[in-house]
Parts: sequence; C-alpha cells; structure tokens
Amino acid sequence: SRYQKEFGLGPQSFVVEIASNDGYLLKNFVAAKIPCLGIEPAANIAEVARKNGVPTLADFFGAALARKLKAEGKSADLLLGNTSSRTPRTRTTLSPAWANCSSRTGASFWNFPMPWTSSGNANSTRFITSTSFIFH
Repeated sequence: SRYQKEFGLGPQSFVVEIASNDGYLLKNFVAAKIPCLGIEPAANIAEVARKNGVPTLADFFGAALARKLKAEGKSADLLLGNTSSRTPRTRTTLSPAWANCSSRTGASFWNFPMPWTSSGNANSTRFITSTSFIFH
C-alpha cells in the first residue's frame, strides 16, 4: 500500500488507526503482516473488525489510552486518523495523545474536512473537500 512504501513499514512496524470502523483500511496491513491495531469506540463495529481478522480495541482514543499502549510497548510508527478528525473535540485531544503513543520516529496521517461557502452566503457553508496532513 501507499503507506508501506512511503514510510518503509514492515513486520517490525506498528500501525494504529483511530476510529477504524470495521477495519477496512487496516486489513491491508494485516495482509502484509504488518502489526496493527484499530481503535473503534463502537463495540459492535469493533467486533466486526475483529471477526474480519483486524485486531481492534473497543475504546475512545485519548491521552490515557495512548499512555496505556505505550506502557505495553505499543508505540505507533504510523498513526492514522482518516475519519477521527471530523469533530472539534477530537482535534483538541489528538496532539497530546499522539505524543504519548508514537514511536521516536513515528508519523501521523490525518484527514480534515475543509469548509466551503457558495455564493458568499454564510448559510450555505458545506464541508466538501478533505485536506490530508502528514506529521513526522
């Protein structure tokens, strides 16, 4: 996958996806034998991911969980937040949590929706596009 090549990921790496849903993205890492973990707050959806062979915790990602993972030796080489960055509360808690969960050389990939207003009418604001950021 794109991430494997771009970040040089392999069996020695560890990938974490926040709000991983049914494990759709992480299944590619599982197939490539790259250790990974999904974090999905909806227990029923986390169970679907586990049934699909994707290791998944049913929990919310925040500083406490990040510290717990790091204490267990699970420091992420790549942290993905493709769907988790959609709410303001999440955006304000991700930075400190990422600092607690990342490996020394880890990278983070986020997708943020961008506002767009048509015809200058503030009442017609739509979130139509996403901008991706990669942090090292």
